[in-house]
Amino acid sequence: MVIELGAGTGSVTNALVSRGIAASDILVLERSPDFCRILHDKSQGMSIVQGDAASLCSFIPQDIPVRAVVSSLPLMNFSLPLRERILTQIRRALGEYGCVIQFTYALFSRSPYVNVGFQRDMCRIITFNVPPAKVERFHC
Repeated sequence: MVIELGAGTGSVTNALVSRGIAASDILVLERSPDFCRILHDKSQGMSIVQGDAASLCSFIPQDIPVRAVVSSLPLMNFSLPLRERILTQIRRALGEYGCVIQFTYALFSRSPYVNVGFQRDMCRIITFNVPPAKVERFHC
């Protein structure tokens, strides 16, 4: 299973499917009811759940391993306690072998994933994005 946090209108979700991840293997967790309605209209068989990333593990079926979490959440805009709750939930969801991919506009900030023990193995600046963005991949 691949979990997407903060899917918005689904551009990253669509990229996951176009890269070969089966829609049935994707769980999208989105807090906004409006975005959830948009995502349901184009869901292609994936699970769309309205919920908060700070409670991520309560939305994951117990018997299905999570291979990756893909996040577009603006973590640096969240309070430290909320950010820590979300990161704890992501680590718990991934277990020992999964990875997390974070899309952010915080180009020069130290990633909060590093602060809680994740190991970064990839970082790319997407200069052609407006505004420029950073994509990082971490392992537990």
